[in-house]
Amino acid sequence: MIPTRPLRSIFFLSNFGGGGAEMHTLRLLQSFDRQQIQPMLAVARGGGSYESRLPSDVPLIAFHSRTRSAVRAVAGSVLALRRLIRREQPDVVCGVMDLSVLAVLAATAGLGSRPRVVGMIQVAPREAARNDRLGPLILSGIRHTYQWADGFVALSEGVRQDLIELNGSLHDRIRVIPNAILDDFLRSGSRVPVTRPQDRKVIVACGRLLPQKGFPYLLRAFAQIHLQLPAELWILGEGPDLAALEEEARTLGITERVRFLGFQDNPFAIMAAADLFVLSSLFEGFGNVVVEAMACGTPVVASDCPHGPSEIIKDGVNGLLVPVANSRALAEAMLRVLTQPELHASLKRHGLARAQDYRADTVAARYAQALQEITGGLPPKPRAAVQRPLSRQ
Repeated sequence: MIPTRPLRSIFFLSNFGGGGAEMHTLRLLQSFDRQQIQPMLAVARGGGSYESRLPSDVPLIAFHSRTRSAVRAVAGSVLALRRLIRREQPDVVCGVMDLSVLAVLAATAGLGSRPRVVGMIQVAPREAARNDRLGPLILSGIRHTYQWADGFVALSEGVRQDLIELNGSLHDRIRVIPNAILDDFLRSGSRVPVTRPQDRKVIVACGRLLPQKGFPYLLRAFAQIHLQLPAELWILGEGPDLAALEEEARTLGITERVRFLGFQDNPFAIMAAADLFVLSSLFEGFGNVVVEAMACGTPVVASDCPHGPSEIIKDGVNGLLVPVANSRALAEAMLRVLTQPELHASLKRHGLARAQDYRADTVAARYAQALQEITGGLPPKPRAAVQRPLSRQ
């Protein structure tokens, strides 16, 4: 049964800026057909870098200031989110990422008129848990409370499989929909000119400066490239590993050829100006930046990490895949693209074509259909059986 009015939908996440999940959510909110979805955004922490790009017809509710830690802010938002749900009476509440899903389940537990709960899962939970001190708690929540959600959207088959292995009851309620990536902001941003050296190749990488992104392997690979041809490595992103990565660059003797550019409002101009984009991650939920680079017309070399790159890239056709955590293989693939013009042109051409599969309007339409099916086609959950996961009420 498809609703005859727009679905009143609340999207909840820890903050609204700086990451792929947040950018994906922004693109959905911009692209939803308002005849199908009437969205509202709730964040545990306000002040995110993407808030200024939020459509004017999407209300924004921030429960805490940016100074509060993300984890404490999410946990401390359960009561406020519960009050918001009672007041707004949405049809569906979407939690973006696992911790937010647990908070939504806690906020809706025991409500007399419970909205549908949908989890938008961006990273394979077990991979993410390895580098998160709250990992055991989150995995326990997935095993014991996710069955109370009405549906899930995983952005890759690998993420879907990980969820099923953690909680087999989810098997028939997980849809796989890739992230929304190709939009007008990317198209216009990629056309902004960037000053770059003309006598050196420019290699770009992008991501939070965290162990997950595998930047030490990229630095070691670039050190091998640096010995064979003039090149620079530009790394976009912020994070706690900046000092350690700068020290690694000094140890490798490549400091003068590596630029840490921090967070960029328009990373697409820099991607488009590069000769090569590299993803060196140890794991991903999908790898938005791979498609973003393709859409900018930049060839991609990516680690064949779980989960996502191999679902985007056909090795040797629209990009190159290399083993995870292997600096030598990474350097060899990078050198191939930088020194073989025919390969460079072929990867660029096929990458541009592949990026069209991730148009924001197309993905938003798939999300709208999924939310309509979930709200219209599932029986209500038993109220008395829901126990308040994560909540300290």
